[in-house]
Amino acid sequence: MIYFVSLGLVLAGIIIIFIIISKKFSLLASIDLNQIAREKQAEVKKRIINEKFKRNINIFFSKVFTLVKPIFSIIAKIFNLLYNKLVNLKANYDDENSRLSEDAGSRLAVLFAEAEDFAHKSELAKAESKYIEIIGLDSKNLRAFQALGDLYYDRGNYQEAEQTLEHGIKLLEQKKRFDRNIKPLDVAKAYFSLGLVASAMSDNLKSLANIKKSLEIEPNNPRYLDKACEVCLNLKDSVSALEYCRKLEKANPSNKKLKEFKDKIKELAEETDNLRTASSINESSEQ
Repeated sequence: MIYFVSLGLVLAGIIIIFIIISKKFSLLASIDLNQIAREKQAEVKKRIINEKFKRNINIFFSKVFTLVKPIFSIIAKIFNLLYNKLVNLKANYDDENSRLSEDAGSRLAVLFAEAEDFAHKSELAKAESKYIEIIGLDSKNLRAFQALGDLYYDRGNYQEAEQTLEHGIKLLEQKKRFDRNIKPLDVAKAYFSLGLVASAMSDNLKSLANIKKSLEIEPNNPRYLDKACEVCLNLKDSVSALEYCRKLEKANPSNKKLKEFKDKIKELAEETDNLRTASSINESSEQ
């Protein structure tokens, strides 16, 4: 029985193998050998054409490069000459600017010396013309605007002084943004000068606002504290006046105006108290 089963399995396997081989033979029989040969020939032909095209392109660009190389060489020489010429021109320009800058600096120094000499001699009109000449040479010369504004203040030309100092401060604030060499003391001085002008024009609020800016930079400057106390008294502000007076006394105990300030502050405080008392009495009587 086992013998017949084994024999059946063997025969079944032989049959399956025969079927597979038959399919393979039918597939092989359907393959066109001539078609394979033609495809291989086409592929080889295509590869040969591509390689020939690449060789032709390389030969073409090689010839073009050979032709244009002298032209590029000439162009490169021309650009090199132009570049060297521009470099020489820039060097000459820088040298000329440096020389002009030195000449202008010397000229400005002479004009400042002359202007200050005229101002010292109280020849203010001549000093003014020198400062204006300086501004003509250097339209952003902060020192000239400051000096000219102070000169107008000394002459009593307060409108001109205010305009000049305000323009100088505008330049100063613009320059301060990118120039670290701006001295804080110069900024404080500029605002204080504008504060003096505003005070002379009886604009005490504007005066105090500018003096406060000066005091932010130099909080213990006796001159600034002195003027701040005076302006506060003009504004009838005894509290602020007393604050500045105390700071002034610490900064400069020998200041001769301290007693005067204290007396005025006392009078103002008493006057304020009397007004408050009178106001309270009036309110009570009305009730």
